[in-house]
Amino acid sequence: MNEQDWLKNTDEITAESKSEAERKKKFVSDEDFITIWPLHTPAAVEGFHPPKQISFCCEEKCRKETTWSRLHEPNNLNIASPDKQIQSVSYICNLCEKAYLTVIYRAEKFETKYIGGSTANPDLHIPPSTVSVLVKVSKIGQYPPLSIKISNALQKSLGREDATLYRKALITRNEGHGLAAVGYIRRVVEDKTNDLIEFAAQIAKARNIDTAIVEKMRASAKSDEYTPYEEKLKIASTVFPNSLKVGDINPLQVLWKLVSKGFHGLSEAECVEIADQTLDVFEHMFTKLKAEVDNDKIFAEKIKRMSQPGKVLGPSTTV
Repeated sequence: MNEQDWLKNTDEITAESKSEAERKKKFVSDEDFITIWPLHTPAAVEGFHPPKQISFCCEEKCRKETTWSRLHEPNNLNIASPDKQIQSVSYICNLCEKAYLTVIYRAEKFETKYIGGSTANPDLHIPPSTVSVLVKVSKIGQYPPLSIKISNALQKSLGREDATLYRKALITRNEGHGLAAVGYIRRVVEDKTNDLIEFAAQIAKARNIDTAIVEKMRASAKSDEYTPYEEKLKIASTVFPNSLKVGDINPLQVLWKLVSKGFHGLSEAECVEIADQTLDVFEHMFTKLKAEVDNDKIFAEKIKRMSQPGKVLGPSTTV
């Protein structure tokens, strides 16, 4: 094989690998379906079968993420219904052995796939065989239900009204009502946009970012004229300091793109995905930035007290 053929072959393999990676992104993992997938929302899967073990938060006693084990193979729930595609599966927390999770789901669609055969090894002359693979499944029940719990720090920062809206976003998301969830979370982002920008500006100032950049960030939030929150986020994201980025990602820019996205023609499942992404970015920004600002203030106050004459710094040290 000459160099040109080798490069062509390499490009084809790379393109094929990228195509396979993109294809797999469309599928929901078996564990994610059991642990976080919303109700009444069809999930594209690849041969779904409930996993033997999952990682899940134990609210019963452990109060943390633990490993759970499947108690049985999926049970067919066709006692009171002719629908034989409805099944249930249960898990138990391995740590406390007191918490249980039960999920009821329906197999929505199967596809026939060919495996083996002479194409794999022509010399063996083995005829191809077929197998029925589950490619779409919906969760129709779960106990205990998906959590709508938010951290104490986030709840305090949001305030009563926005914390209520945030929970409504989680409730509608968990019920599979993606469009409603997006509406609720966009309202929370709108209410808290100025706070987000101010938190980022305070941290930028503490890190000795150019004063002009800090003022530009604040100006986007404190305009005398009404400015839509999407536009505020867009303006602030253009001067967002590199030191505040997550890797190469500008979280304010990501948040702006998510809340500015149009939803005409999108399915509930697609809206659920957008709601999840928006919630993740918002909570990361709001909780992390707020915590950094608070920590900087506490540290500054300690330094100020310590610098005062007569303050004790240690067992035998004064200033």
